[in-house]
Amino acid sequence: MSALLQTRPAPFTMGSLLAQIGLIANTAKNELSGFRDMIALALSAPGVRRITVDARLITLVAQSPVARGLNRRFSNTQSIWASIEANGRSWGRVNVATDEYSELSWQPEGLVSFLGQQLALLLNRLDLVRERENRVAQKDRLAKRLKARKDVNRAGGLVASERGISQHQALQDLVRQARTSRETLSQLAETVVLRHKAKQRRLPVQRRFQTNTRINGER
Repeated sequence: MSALLQTRPAPFTMGSLLAQIGLIANTAKNELSGFRDMIALALSAPGVRRITVDARLITLVAQSPVARGLNRRFSNTQSIWASIEANGRSWGRVNVATDEYSELSWQPEGLVSFLGQQLALLLNRLDLVRERENRVAQKDRLAKRLKARKDVNRAGGLVASERGISQHQALQDLVRQARTSRETLSQLAETVVLRHKAKQRRLPVQRRFQTNTRINGER
């Protein structure tokens, strides 16, 4: 008897169901999987037969296992819809078919309204994440362009100093060399700058070696 009691499913509580839907809205990694998980939870509520979601690029239709098993439309169902909307942003609508009120022990409007809100919160959150990622990517692109421009100008100055030519002519030479070597101008400029830095690091060592040589020679 105790084994049978342990295998019985936990009794349905609307509060627990809503909490799980809200958790998915706050943690789902993408819209489609989040929608599917929330809809599956909503379909687990007694009397929910079918859920249809139309949210811009996402359209989903799901039936409860009971409805799929019977493979027919229920004649004693009611249809309730709610906007997929939260924080002033509207994404579409959700439609839920349930048993008639007389057959339910809970109020379906609350579930449908909450589901629409949580679907919208999921879309809002992921949209903000993408917007933030786009801003970071744009900032990185601008930083790379600025560095490339600085490298090109510096490389032009270094080449001009080494060859005794104007910076304008040095830049033209770099452009021709980049075309010949099939490198981008920024790649070639970075190579010139790095080569100059490496040369600068070797100079103190060479100077110390020359100084030591002179001292040893004087002795």
